[in-house]
Amino acid sequence: MSFNNLEFRKKFPQLEKTFGPRSLIYFDSAASSLKHSDVTDRVNSFNRFESANVHRGAHLTSRQGTENYESAREKVKNFINAEKSEEVIFTRGTTEGINLTAYCLESVFKPGDEVLLSPFEHHSNIVPWQQLAHKTGAKIVVADFDVEEGMSLESFKKAISNKTKLAAFTYYSNSFGNRLPIESMISLCRENNILTLVDGAQSVLSERIDVQKMKCDFFAFSGHKMYAPFGIGALYIKDEHLNTLPPYQTGGSMIDRVQFESTTYAHAPQKFEAGTPNVSGAIGLGEAAELITKSSISEQHEYVLNLRQILLDRLEKMSNIDVYNFKSDSHTGVVSFNINGSHPSDVGTLLDKYGIAVRAGHHCTQPLMDLLNIPGTVRLSLAPYNTELEVDFFLSTMEKVKEFF
Repeated sequence: MSFNNLEFRKKFPQLEKTFGPRSLIYFDSAASSLKHSDVTDRVNSFNRFESANVHRGAHLTSRQGTENYESAREKVKNFINAEKSEEVIFTRGTTEGINLTAYCLESVFKPGDEVLLSPFEHHSNIVPWQQLAHKTGAKIVVADFDVEEGMSLESFKKAISNKTKLAAFTYYSNSFGNRLPIESMISLCRENNILTLVDGAQSVLSERIDVQKMKCDFFAFSGHKMYAPFGIGALYIKDEHLNTLPPYQTGGSMIDRVQFESTTYAHAPQKFEAGTPNVSGAIGLGEAAELITKSSISEQHEYVLNLRQILLDRLEKMSNIDVYNFKSDSHTGVVSFNINGSHPSDVGTLLDKYGIAVRAGHHCTQPLMDLLNIPGTVRLSLAPYNTELEVDFFLSTMEKVKEFF
């Protein structure tokens, strides 16, 4: 394995932050990754020396800004292997990407149509469809949940009906890290003329994304999950839908010609990007996308999975601890657990005293936690900048923490 963890860590200066004699141990990358210094340097350079509004500017700085902005789009296109750069719509993140899709598809739905979800969905891939259902008379259908397997392909297949118009599902569970069989799910949907949206927020550091091979209709993800700034993300819209969908928001930038009587809209992607864009964020996202595209992502993911296995093996041997680990062909670096007799937030607070950053709660998957009859979990989420020494320190700390309950 050529991946060098210690060299990679040097690109994340936040890890130098200390808690007493120890550096920060950051096990919360599923919520937001730390920022790569190459990305922050590029964003800072734009903000300090290149700042200007993009598109239509007559001066050199604006033209250069436009080139950088559209170059970022091209880098994101390469990152997800889209066919055309026009298929990449810049958003504020996964949540806006899903909301954009739901809004634009309202006219496609009629009363009785169904939106099919998996039981592992984040609230951001539930609530927009509830809103669509409320407006159109459509219905939400959820594939059956199994406490051992999570969701089988068979249960997903059984949930499909002749009324299913769209299926929206996550690539990897943000709460438990298990990978859904998305290729087979998409194939089933295509056989039944069902549109597909994939929530790719948790996938971007785990494997190469290839939307052409995936053959989904929509794919949403966030920059803050992949070393890039907050408030920026992208939505892939398959080319065949670009001209048929209405705009999401209206105003400046997304128009061709405005008259008081009527307006004509610009072509995609501008049609879906109203207002002044987050130029610095897009440039940061492009930098991160290019960085990951050029990296040995499979080796980095294998490294993370090795750390995850160490965590699982030792946590499962500890008394009074329930570890949640659904069967899956692959996982992210997420490990979720509870200490019997404790609330996840209390455990997270105690770990923070030792300089260990974890996430505690329902992780915006309350329906999933209800199915498990728990209020939430303590979630560790590993990234390529974490080390085995950090894992060892956490495990020794857990022996102390669990004695409080």
